[in-house]
Amino acid sequence: MKYGLLYYKDTDNIGDDIQTYAQKRFLPSIDYYIDREKIGMFIPKKRECVSVIMNAWYMHNKVAWPPSPYINPLLISMHFTTNSKLNGDYSWLSDLGGQYLKENGPIGCRDENTLKLLKKHGIKGYFSGCMTLTIKPFNNLKKKDYICLVDVDEKIIEKVKKSTKREVKVISHSLNPHEYSKNSIENRMENVEKLLRVYQEAHLVITTRLHAMLPSVALKTPVILIQDEKYEKNRLGTFTKLVSCYSSSKFKKDNISDLLENPKQNNNSYIKIVKELENKCNAFVTAEIRNKSLPKLSDFEEKIKEKNYYYNLYNSCMKQSLSNIKESEFYYNEKEKRDKLIQDYKKEISKLSNLIREKENYINCLLNSKSYKLLLKIKKIVRPFVFERKK
Repeated sequence: MKYGLLYYKDTDNIGDDIQTYAQKRFLPSIDYYIDREKIGMFIPKKRECVSVIMNAWYMHNKVAWPPSPYINPLLISMHFTTNSKLNGDYSWLSDLGGQYLKENGPIGCRDENTLKLLKKHGIKGYFSGCMTLTIKPFNNLKKKDYICLVDVDEKIIEKVKKSTKREVKVISHSLNPHEYSKNSIENRMENVEKLLRVYQEAHLVITTRLHAMLPSVALKTPVILIQDEKYEKNRLGTFTKLVSCYSSSKFKKDNISDLLENPKQNNNSYIKIVKELENKCNAFVTAEIRNKSLPKLSDFEEKIKEKNYYYNLYNSCMKQSLSNIKESEFYYNEKEKRDKLIQDYKKEISKLSNLIREKENYINCLLNSKSYKLLLKIKKIVRPFVFERKK
């Protein structure tokens, strides 16, 4: 049996690699590295099925869904974003995308919000929790006298430093994707392990990040989750019962000296979730792959060449459209210039849509859905002129 390790090559957040690290320990071997954002274009060396644990955040490039037919998936610990700023549009879960989920379900959902979303689309799912909770503490590591502050604002950093005599380590999960993507997977996994060791040895971890919070829980380090203005309840809300939670304003206002010195221990109710995740993953990697018809490699390669063309065309068009929208905001009082940008945008999308209609239905569905999302954004920009005419 062949195995693939799912990762996000161009990530700007080491949390993606922490999720990859969590799945890696269940695989007996790694025969392929599969980029999450190109999962629909994966081609193995020969005509064969490749088993992949598909825990991840899905996904920037909606045109990459559904996955390649050569992937034998374990759909577990999946999160489908609802962040409208990241094109949180769900028509890609319909048609072939939704059909794929139904055929390979039930779907293990990382959080309650994803579970609700799938139910709305008639897709069977269950709450699986996050794979990062299965990370095991390292042997022979002792607690040290420092506190980790992970992606919190400067005022919180200052407050903590004034409230404790312990060492304070300031850490960020943010990465430069252009530089980080040049590292080998082996180096990236080593970076993750070094970071996890830091979290395990910490006296306390204070963070806004889901994948600093959950791995620290797994490593038995007390956690305080800061709920600031960027707090995403849809992503983190399911897990807040496991740790101490503070709003950013309350944390800055309160006397936190005792909180830092004697942090509350994490809730261990996640242990049942971990056992179920481990059982499913272990069963998956040892199970025989069910018979499925696979396309000829040559046929699929031709299909991918065509899909890559439309994928690149789509990305080019979307980038230009977003650029137009941003530029149009500078012309708030210059109606003619802004209207021209909007018209150019509409022509661009119309041209693309006509091309796509001639091709495969699933590409047509995905592209039109994003185009529609952008049109809604443009309507919001145009709306002030409607009010002006009414006056």
